[in-house]
Amino acid sequence: MFPKESADLIDLLDKLLQFDPRKRLTAEQALGHPYLKLYHGANSASVPPPTDIAMPFEAAKPGVEQMRELVWQVRLSPPRPASPRASQGRRLGMPARSPLP
Repeated sequence: MFPKESADLIDLLDKLLQFDPRKRLTAEQALGHPYLKLYHGANSASVPPPTDIAMPFEAAKPGVEQMRELVWQVRLSPPRPASPRASQGRRLGMPARSPLP
């Protein structure tokens, strides 16, 4: 499904996106995953800030069907120019996301 991505990234996503919460990684386990080894032992000053992801629809408390539609809109929307902070995330292998219109 993601042929250009590393096996470690695919493994981490697989473990984070488990439907059954008992099978899903905890935050601590995820942070210890090999894909995030760049951050192992890092202090907060050396870790770049997270990318900005605007999700103003969350304040409206959409229903399940509305949320599905909004997620698809974000997923299918063309990429927008990234902020400098977002480009830091892409250098670390994190995808850029477009804010909702």
